Amino acid sequence: MWKFFAWMIIYLISGAALASVTAAADYPVHADWMKSLDDTVPITQLSIPGTHDSATDYQHCEENYACSQVIDFASTQTYPINDQLQMGIRFFDIRLAYEDDSLRFHHGALYLEQHFSDALDWAQDFLKKHPSEFVIFLIKQEYNKKKVSVNEFWKKITDEFSKYPSDLFYLQKSIPTVGEARGKIIIMARDEADYPQGYHVEWDSNTSYYLAWTGGDLGKKDTLIYIVEDHYSLWNVATITKFIDIRHNLALARLCPECSASKTLFITFISGEGDPLHTPAHYADYENAQTSDWLVNTAPRGPRSGIVNMDYAGDPNHYGDEMLEAVIGQNHPYKVPGFLGDNSEGGGITAADVNGNGKPDLIAFNIDNPTGENGGYYRIGWDLDENGNPSSWLAPQSIPWQGDDQQGGGITATDVNGDGTPDLIVFMIDNPQGDNHGYYRIGYMDPRNGGVTGWTDFKEIPGGFGTESQGGGVTALDINGNGKPDLIAFNIDNPAGENGGYYRIGWDLDAEGNPSSWLAPQSIPWQGNDQQGGGITATDMNGDGTPDLIVFMIDNPDGPNHVWYRIGYMDKSTGVVSEWTDFEMVPGWFGNESAGGGTTVTDINHNGKPDLIVFYIDDPDGENSGYYRILWDLQNPSGSIKGGKIP
Repeated sequence: MWKFFAWMIIYLISGAALASVTAAADYPVHADWMKSLDDTVPITQLSIPGTHDSATDYQHCEENYACSQVIDFASTQTYPINDQLQMGIRFFDIRLAYEDDSLRFHHGALYLEQHFSDALDWAQDFLKKHPSEFVIFLIKQEYNKKKVSVNEFWKKITDEFSKYPSDLFYLQKSIPTVGEARGKIIIMARDEADYPQGYHVEWDSNTSYYLAWTGGDLGKKDTLIYIVEDHYSLWNVATITKFIDIRHNLALARLCPECSASKTLFITFISGEGDPLHTPAHYADYENAQTSDWLVNTAPRGPRSGIVNMDYAGDPNHYGDEMLEAVIGQNHPYKVPGFLGDNSEGGGITAADVNGNGKPDLIAFNIDNPTGENGGYYRIGWDLDENGNPSSWLAPQSIPWQGDDQQGGGITATDVNGDGTPDLIVFMIDNPQGDNHGYYRIGYMDPRNGGVTGWTDFKEIPGGFGTESQGGGVTALDINGNGKPDLIAFNIDNPAGENGGYYRIGWDLDAEGNPSSWLAPQSIPWQGNDQQGGGITATDMNGDGTPDLIVFMIDNPDGPNHVWYRIGYMDKSTGVVSEWTDFEMVPGWFGNESAGGGTTVTDINHNGKPDLIVFYIDDPDGENSGYYRILWDLQNPSGSIKGGKIP
């Protein structure tokens, strides 16, 4: 309570209300970001963005006179809970007082002019519209002026639940998978009562590290181990000390060998408060910026962050938008199931309407590198819905292969023989002793099942590919508008020093995939000296009727990998790029070691704007895994390319 009185003293001395911070006009929207998650994954393996003191938004604080007078100290959120749901927040710090037969949101003694039933209504409405999502409510008795017992408080909570369908809530004392949690409110409690709802978790006040377990003896099936950082009091404490505590807990989520991923829940609070002269925004500006940068650029291997609770979620004035993006982006994106082996030497992805039903199909490709001869494989994800999820996957299909050492590859699809059905073009960079060589072959697809009825021989692409490559890709489309597909091959050269990117065009493929001529290799302005995959695709970005190139690469610095893309505006008659945009980073987690990747573009949600799909093969110890992310609705205002948001 000392905080409340300190705030009021400042108000009385100043003789005027503290000025509230103006809410940002826009916030990032990730209403369906959980749709891409694997149903079988326990929720303890995720990175879940949450809000500290979730109901303390400016709007509701302003509606209460006492709260409005100290609004910059009493409010820790810019947007109300219903907006937080839209932006992607999935963990809510619910702090209530039981007064006048009502459960009211409070911040200490301050009533926030909203009730628990409001939050339940908002969550219920949201989950009806977005059934792929789930939310977690951590409920605490925040203020108890009338000396209500814990049992009375939780009996009222139970009564409130009874007003809603029982299947809205997940109340079991077991750890749900994503599939079990979808469409539900998971209840956790910070008060232990005779009316237990879900898991009870509790930790020492102002803790920088707290380890406990609940649900039974440690080691039993349903035991939840939880590790918490909630060092909120920063009076006479350097802000970097708080950041060190944050970083420690988030690193432990990735590195702790004793912390079972299926049983251990990490909870990290980014929020803090200090003396009466420093508002929560003062600390959020530092901690949000530092933590989001660390998560994206420096954090140890692994996507698990646990629950990460922030102040000013989604607000760009306090780096809350970057913090939100960083947490959601830590989750692995859409997964390509199976088939990649444990040692790949390249891969790629393309999209085409194989079966002619108006929905794009996704085709993923990899080069497997077992002992002996390599193998090429593809599989099709049929009929992408408007969120980028296929209805089913074709079993892996083998591609007749050659060579036992490759350094990159790619796949694309276009109608080569003019029968109205897309045909596959697979590409690889062979790595014998001496100079590398590029090869491609055509596979004529059966639109009914996605199988290939016949393959051409491998065809060599003329010209050098260097002696060491770190990725490549292929795409095909009609650049010059004469009705014949043109082939574009791409490679990342890895000499001593800086790497280089190059593309070349095979003009006017005939029915067997032979070009009439080849454009000389064209240099792409490049960056970095260590990549682990790349790719190329093309679409008309600026509306001038000519396809433009999009090149993609997986950069491999110390720590997490990063993915970058850039646009090249082509001359349709020559295939030469007249202008390149700067490299743009693709947000999100891309592992620490990759074994190839690729990119393609299609209009998934049928809104007339291109969606960029980026694919990478994660290469941990053991089995490799393939993942893809979608950058929605790429735009080209005034020649500037803007990436879309991760769903």
